[in-house]
Amino acid sequence: MEPQPPLPDLPVSVPAGSEEERLAAVRALRLLDTPPNERFDRIARLARDRFGTAVALISLIDERRQWFKSCIGLSMTELPLADNLCNVVLLRGEALVLDDAHADPVYARHPRVIGEPYVRFYAGVPLVLPSGQAVGTLCVADPAPRTRPFDAADRASLSDLAALVMREIALDQEQGRRHDLTGLPNRAQLMDDLRDLGGVAPQTRRALLVIEVMSHADIRSMARAVGTQPMEEGLRAAAARLQGWLPPDVRLYQSADACFALLLPEDGTADHAARAEALVRAMREPFISHGTEVTLPAVGGGVLLDADHIEDALRRATSALHEALRTRALVGWHHPDIDRQHRRAFGLLRDLPGHLAEGHLRLVYQPKFDLESGRFRSVEALLRWHHPRHGNVPPNDFIPLVEATVQIHALTRWVLHAALRQQALWRDQGLVVAVAMNVSARDLEQPDFVETVVGACAAHGVELRQLHLECTETAVTTGRQAMRTLRSLHRRGVHIAIDDFGVGYSNLACLRDMPARLLKVDRTLVAPIAADPIALRLFRSVVTLGRSLGFRVLAEGVEDAATLSRVQQAGCEGAQGYYLSRPLEVPDAEAFLRAKLPKDASA
Repeated sequence: MEPQPPLPDLPVSVPAGSEEERLAAVRALRLLDTPPNERFDRIARLARDRFGTAVALISLIDERRQWFKSCIGLSMTELPLADNLCNVVLLRGEALVLDDAHADPVYARHPRVIGEPYVRFYAGVPLVLPSGQAVGTLCVADPAPRTRPFDAADRASLSDLAALVMREIALDQEQGRRHDLTGLPNRAQLMDDLRDLGGVAPQTRRALLVIEVMSHADIRSMARAVGTQPMEEGLRAAAARLQGWLPPDVRLYQSADACFALLLPEDGTADHAARAEALVRAMREPFISHGTEVTLPAVGGGVLLDADHIEDALRRATSALHEALRTRALVGWHHPDIDRQHRRAFGLLRDLPGHLAEGHLRLVYQPKFDLESGRFRSVEALLRWHHPRHGNVPPNDFIPLVEATVQIHALTRWVLHAALRQQALWRDQGLVVAVAMNVSARDLEQPDFVETVVGACAAHGVELRQLHLECTETAVTTGRQAMRTLRSLHRRGVHIAIDDFGVGYSNLACLRDMPARLLKVDRTLVAPIAADPIALRLFRSVVTLGRSLGFRVLAEGVEDAATLSRVQQAGCEGAQGYYLSRPLEVPDAEAFLRAKLPKDASA
């Protein structure tokens, strides 16, 4: 750790500097308008008691006000700066003492003497940073004159108390810029240093590197397995290890619980990459921490510093780190294209709630074909989003994003009610059709999801058997609650379908207990069956498996007549795809259903 800042010497006069610089120094302290603090109040009480006054103030002088960090003896938090005795101290850069203001030819008619707070005795000294910037004052005051002169010993005591105030300010700054676990400079200090670097070296060719030594999931798992203390000891050991490999002039920061940052020396891009990979590779080497061998899954992310984007450097480096995690790279480097993708994704998540309310999202409906009867009996509700700025946003661009957040619950409720509302309208027009919609793992894990579905159907007057819910087998295997939810819905008559079967890690074991009636074979298995004999054999095997377990089987992605023929020959009960019908807007869906639904449609 770096040594504590020394006690500042109070100068006789403040070094020259612009008011803008002084105000910047005041605001950089981040003390203005903060709550009272006992450490500062204790010093103010000492000053009041030492000099026997009614009032003691520790003030910061802002642009137009004197703000009190500690105020003993006055019931206020600030005073206007105009005609202020403490501002005189600041401008003079030295102590101001008035034993009896009424007897002083300069200050006898001062507004603070003849008006609130009616000062007769006043003594104040400036609070000066080591850099020479005067940021405020320590003063004592009383409505009665002082009975004995405020002598040199008194001035020295007041200066000593001012020095204690500056030590507390220094400690406050130090504590606010150190990570509690390792004592390394923290994220706030890193951001300050980056701003300073951007100001003094705007054309720098340096790079910011962040190294994550453990993910949040790893931290939680390790804490559960061995406890918090060994985990913290391991992180401290990792910090010391990394620090030991850095040159003395390279400062190491802890930007998050298990994430470190450093500024690579000014060099070429290739050298930055080589240095970064060497550091991350070294961090992955096993080491001993308190008698236990530790191996860290370290990964890095870097960005070349740009003075125009210095405030954004840490975010960009962190984004590069996440990209490295996704691609399993040792170190990722920021690239504008990837950054734009992430910004767009974040923007979509931010805009979704408002756009739901404003009507920018809608449902379209894709009919499903019943191969056994040769008729259309149901439709699938599919979500569409026309974004005012991005245009039509494909579902694959935003649905996975939303599913990773709690926003999915609001979105699912919106789809559920919109689909049931349209279904009820069609029923009232004589078009009786089942409607299917997709639900996510997060939906199924909600304890009240069954009540949500049942209540929505009741609100729109739709029978539960006319609602089909589609989910992947992955969603079902996320937890016990999901399976309980599906079984409860199934008992109430809701049709359950397994969607996208045959892709990813298809869990055949889940089919045994799955309360589903329909197995939807993913389009990636269906698309090649008209031209690829091996793909056709695989598809037939999946259909046979599904039917042998009691499922009806529907093929997704049927795009031509040859594929439909193969699907029917394989024994599928249903088909869905562009050859049969594209997803339709509501008016087109109504026309399609009027022409295609059986006269006695009952789904």
